[in-house]
Amino acid sequence: MPEAPEVEALVRGLENETRGATIDGFIIRSFSVLKTFEPKPEDFVGQEIAGWSRRGKYLRLETSGSFFMLLHLSRAGWVRIGQADKGASKMLAARITLGSDAINITEAGHEKRLAIWL
Repeated sequence: MPEAPEVEALVRGLENETRGATIDGFIIRSFSVLKTFEPKPEDFVGQEIAGWSRRGKYLRLETSGSFFMLLHLSRAGWVRIGQADKGASKMLAARITLGSDAINITEAGHEKRLAIWL
């Protein structure tokens, strides 16, 4: 798990890169990651990213609508911004597509503890 200063730097980077972008797609590739059943990831499609914040070591994505996502990276989780059409790796847990870019949420290792609440 990244320490609090690393999480803060990650939030600031995501804020600068994605604020104002429209969510074109949201897929969960690893069933164990999603900890809630409603709203569904598809409900985020069409929403604009209003901003990112941090609560301790949790990342919080807020949309222009009434939706938000809470993300805990655990020990081996990471968030990267990359190309949306790039192939999916084994480590990909979730992907939020933003036009030609995407927010890729990955987790390495055997212990799958990464968590997303919607």
